[in-house]
Amino acid sequence: MGTLTALKWDFIDFDKNIITFPAQTVKLKQIFKLPLTNQTMAILEHSKKANYFINSPFVFPSNFRANKQLNAETPTKAIIRLGFGDFTKFHGLRKTFSTIANENIPIHKQSPQVIELCLDHRERSTVKAIYDKSERLAERGVLMQWWSDYLDSLITDNKN
Repeated sequence: MGTLTALKWDFIDFDKNIITFPAQTVKLKQIFKLPLTNQTMAILEHSKKANYFINSPFVFPSNFRANKQLNAETPTKAIIRLGFGDFTKFHGLRKTFSTIANENIPIHKQSPQVIELCLDHRERSTVKAIYDKSERLAERGVLMQWWSDYLDSLITDNKN
């Protein structure tokens, strides 16, 4: 969760709809780029305007100090407070994404490799990892947009 709670506005390119996590902020210590969906961009743009007066470098600032990030445990504590602590942890949402995305490959038509890249799971010790440095950003963008649309459909379906 530290990667998410340490997210800074400087990491987000609002023109290209992408987050670039610097190497020192992610587990593999390699730059990680994540395409942003229409829905995510709308939320981030709204949040940036709402947080304008706080003037924090963090997308998720601490409630106590704007120049500090939200505590890394806060998302997990929120899941528990919402009553889902027995079912999942915040990190478990990554497993949910992977499972649902893999089950729906015939619909979104992206490969398991693209799903893994969205999670920043990369080949580490193979010849392929040495030669293949592709980021597959376009494909990951398609998959992430499918995921946002899928989540939106769950909300819409529950309203009807």
